[in-house]
Amino acid sequence: MLDAERNNAVLLKGYFLEGRMRHVEELTRHLGAGAFDLALLRGQALYELSAVRELTELRSLVEASRSDDAALALRAILSLLVGQFHVTIDLASAWVEQSSSVREYFAASLAMASAHAALGNHVAFVRLIDEMDEAHDLVPMDERLEFLILKAKAKMLGARDARPAKDILFGVMREAQRAGWSYLLCKALVALGEVTRDLGVGGELDTVLGLLEVFLDGAECPRLTQLVAAELRGASLQTRGVLELDGETKRVNLGGQWFALHDKPLIYRFIEVLHEAGDFVTKEELAASLWADSYKPRVHDPRIFDLARRIRGLMESQDDSYALSLMSGRNGYKLVKAERLGRTRAAFPG
Repeated sequence: MLDAERNNAVLLKGYFLEGRMRHVEELTRHLGAGAFDLALLRGQALYELSAVRELTELRSLVEASRSDDAALALRAILSLLVGQFHVTIDLASAWVEQSSSVREYFAASLAMASAHAALGNHVAFVRLIDEMDEAHDLVPMDERLEFLILKAKAKMLGARDARPAKDILFGVMREAQRAGWSYLLCKALVALGEVTRDLGVGGELDTVLGLLEVFLDGAECPRLTQLVAAELRGASLQTRGVLELDGETKRVNLGGQWFALHDKPLIYRFIEVLHEAGDFVTKEELAASLWADSYKPRVHDPRIFDLARRIRGLMESQDDSYALSLMSGRNGYKLVKAERLGRTRAAFPG
């Protein structure tokens, strides 16, 4: 029985790290959340699904039905997930005192550090991160990457140079991508977006948002999706000041150089629609705007792909300091500033 529970936990942990939260929630509901690992995974999946009521019920169930050391750890983590940060700190402190292994100490300290960060207790947060740094190579890879994301945030506190934090996050993204862990990849991208937002680097923030469009599944991770919408999208500087359009003559100005597109009306209209939207434009919207037609994949996909290819060729002909990029994702196409796109791609291949 224990072997079956262990195998289930390993399988579900893989689903969780891949960002398949609905699958984790469904399976833990079917299997039951009596075992520590299954209860923890269920709580984390419910948190990412923004299922507040079910998460609160799970926490109450753990408090009412368990009193062992594992219950203390579960209560600490579930309290963190429901936003009871002071309770988390108290429980995690007791958990640290009772810990009998590096992994237990590390997990308890990670929960405590997250709570201090949420409360804005920066001194305590940085102190814990410094203490945990010596042990982070002794824990499983997913816990190490979670820690490194927090470490990058600690590096940004009061810092003028964002390079140390960004280097940490680029490293996390590379490892997460190699492992196929979309969830941790997206968490690192969100942290990178917060860094670029705080620095006012609009082009790089737009690039991060574009990558999140590719990797972040809003149906599976609604909490992260809502966080991106609330904290990052509003700060995006978009393309104003980099791209100028002249509707009368059908010209576009890229980095101070005008291009006549009067003989390429679809290219001009494609750019105009994206510029006016300032966000992703779906294929359905492009079909309606460019051909006054309802979107038909077999008809419109080849046309859209060809126009996108030609527009990218036009933009790539410009000097890098003025470059625009045409970003594509599951939600369509978007124009972004790309002053630092080359650096981001080089640091995060693929």
